Amino acid sequence: MTIFDWQGRAPVRATVGWMAHARKEANVGPDESDEVEVGLALARARQLQQRYGFQRIVIVLEHEDLWDPAWGELVRR
Repeated sequence: MTIFDWQGRAPVRATVGWMAHARKEANVGPDESDEVEVGLALARARQLQQRYGFQRIVIVLEHEDLWDPAWGELVRR
């Protein structure tokens, strides 16, 4: 999931995307969503995580101060 605001020139938005992968249960093709409000993107990412068995949701921030703690805990690696 990518969170961005076009370097401060637009409201904070997000897209959800993933690379193709295959496992016994499913072949998942690559895709990326339209720009949406961050809360909606997080909900969609959680749905996809459960549906396809992704191990984690990776958040990419355009810049560090975009994360809102109201969205949940951001684990940095």
